[in-house]
Amino acid sequence: ATVHRANPGADRLDVKLLDVTDAERGARVIDEVRPDVVVNSAGDALLGAVADADEDAVRAQFDTLVLAPVRLALAAAEHQREAGGGRIVNVSSTTADAALPFTGWYAAAKAALDSVTDALRLELGADGIEVVRVDAGAVSTPAWDGAGDEVESGTDPHTRDARRRWSALTRLARPAFADPAEAGDVVAAASLDTHPRSIYRVGFGAHLGLLSAVTPDPIEEAVTRVLFALRRR
Repeated sequence: ATVHRANPGADRLDVKLLDVTDAERGARVIDEVRPDVVVNSAGDALLGAVADADEDAVRAQFDTLVLAPVRLALAAAEHQREAGGGRIVNVSSTTADAALPFTGWYAAAKAALDSVTDALRLELGADGIEVVRVDAGAVSTPAWDGAGDEVESGTDPHTRDARRRWSALTRLARPAFADPAEAGDVVAAASLDTHPRSIYRVGFGAHLGLLSAVTPDPIEEAVTRVLFALRRR
């Protein structure tokens, strides 16, 4: 992850590389930079059947996607209060509202981040600190290069065919994924808009959560089961 502070009038940007799971290093960087804006976008998706994931991997997923962003946000908030305000931008995922098979643990972590983000918006707002969420659909980054192989490499025999279908559908859909520059523009808007929205959306399937909210659960689940070859045997 990177944490930076813009210096008006300067022609350079200082970048600090950071492993967000390193709490001590994170605190030092925040104290050094005293950022006006923090964008929490670091992460790695734990893909595959829920049954295939070991508990250490699940803990690491929540550490990276939930605990680390909250630590950085709270550390930055201390300095932002002194400055009279600031902004926290948490990059989430549409899977948090509409989980798909083989994204279960990733979706769970993003759903937890969404809940904490909404709570922080209320808790920090009185201090002039704006907390914004970016719900990202699929963006065409190198993270997808090995996603299909990762899902297919699982060992759960009951989901073998469905994992293959997930991999195939992902490859077919990838040309429709959003360009990273488009996602960057949306994150920049979330960071710099004078009057930011609570939620910004970008990427392929970015409004999937909205559709899920108005679709009866039995219908949504039936369609998903057919699409991913998870019909009752």
